[in-house]
Amino acid sequence: EYTVSVEGNASIEIPGLPVGTHVINATLLADGLDDAVVNDTVNITVADDHEVTVVANANETISYGKNLTVEIGQIISSGLEKVVTGNATIYIYDGDDSTVEPVIAFPCNVGEDGVAVDFKGLSVGNYMMIVDFDSADGYYAGQATTYATVKQAKSSIVIKPIGEVTYGNDVTIEYTVLN
Repeated sequence: EYTVSVEGNASIEIPGLPVGTHVINATLLADGLDDAVVNDTVNITVADDHEVTVVANANETISYGKNLTVEIGQIISSGLEKVVTGNATIYIYDGDDSTVEPVIAFPCNVGEDGVAVDFKGLSVGNYMMIVDFDSADGYYAGQATTYATVKQAKSSIVIKPIGEVTYGNDVTIEYTVLN
């Protein structure tokens, strides 16, 4: 609570309001000259002009069939050096064109230590991941971009020595996918 006595017109400065929305009540009390009490209320939003740093990393290269892991690191507000939490959406694009529909749009919660998300079933190719972040208090937002490549899985064919095979019998051939 903040109280100030003034005469006539006045401008009042309230220092140190934290980021957020504040309700300010102004009241003119009866003072012998004015018998009416006048109240006025205004909502003031204190925004933060500090940016946040969003860092996102993905496995640079994986083999087909493996999970792609996207890690969003701890998010820090620059200037205030404050850890910020909130929600992010990870958009995964086939190639590096973010003007097309993403292959995946995955919402996640980013805590004080960040978050890691695994994605399965991506096809062979190059991918761009864009992370859009909005803080829980609504005053911080940021974005990060990272890239990954899904390569074809290595494979091999092994034919075991079988010696003689009698006509009409089976020959065994083993095929292995190496991830």
